[in-house]
Amino acid sequence: NSHPSVLSIAGVTVNKERVGYSSQGPGHLDSQKPDLCAYTHFLGSGAYKNRLGKELADSGTSAACPVAAGVVASIRTKYPPSVLSPAELRQLLRRTAEDLGVAGFDYDHGFGLIDVPAILNALERIEIPELQIGEAVSGHLKQTGDSSLYRVRVGTSLSLELDGPDGVDFDLYVRKALQPTISEFDYRGYTSLPDEKISIRPSEPGEYFVMVRSFRGAGDFSLKASVESILNV
Repeated sequence: NSHPSVLSIAGVTVNKERVGYSSQGPGHLDSQKPDLCAYTHFLGSGAYKNRLGKELADSGTSAACPVAAGVVASIRTKYPPSVLSPAELRQLLRRTAEDLGVAGFDYDHGFGLIDVPAILNALERIEIPELQIGEAVSGHLKQTGDSSLYRVRVGTSLSLELDGPDGVDFDLYVRKALQPTISEFDYRGYTSLPDEKISIRPSEPGEYFVMVRSFRGAGDFSLKASVESILNV
């Protein structure tokens, strides 16, 4: 089906090789078909057995399509259209797909093989609140070791100001593109006070993740991000 509103799925083996009978593009209604590819020729579902009861491999795009449909259905159990629109979901699947064949889209594999770990990683980012430049956000750390995570898009500079309650030690950790930990970060504050400020000039613009973590104590905090210029992507 080459309708632009339908996901067309090609089939690849578990070795990521296109199966010969999988239809190729271009499509009649939408030239960029297939959209994606999914696995076929695999054991495990128990759907097919021979007369002796031995399991046979699922095969065909009739197996690849249910694999893709199952991924989409799983996403929809947590991210309804009101949160992730059909167009956004389609773009997510394409953007996170593992590129096969020639670089980029091709008529054998579409935008690539559906990549569930990459999808989950991208969905986690949706749930992380984004800091709006110049606007303070409020949060609460329940106990020592508790943390809150944010993301912010940065251009040429970034200033983060953390304001915590008296008698605690809250720390800031910043990392480009990945969530920071207490051992993996690009920048961090080094005070033993509830308030911290980090001023950085990143080597590359893009998305940064900010973690507020309690080294000692609990309480409310506010966090404010300021930058000189913002990267619009």
